[in-house]
Amino acid sequence: MSTSARAAGKLRVAFAAVESRDPRFDGWFHVSVATTTGLYCRPNCPAVMPSPRTSGCSPRRSRHR
Repeated sequence: MSTSARAAGKLRVAFAAVESRDPRFDGWFHVSVATTTGLYCRPNCPAVMPSPRTSGCSPRRSRHR
């Protein structure tokens, strides 16, 4: 499996966790909406789910500042 395929798989898992607000993923990564608001959230955040086109995931909050 290529590196890009693994990354795409991880991103799908991350967005599935955000969509379901799965508390088991809290602290594993943060979701940023850097292209529109510059904000970031935990996976179990009750806010409206961001569009995958305008957001990204990161294992550390510092990457979203």
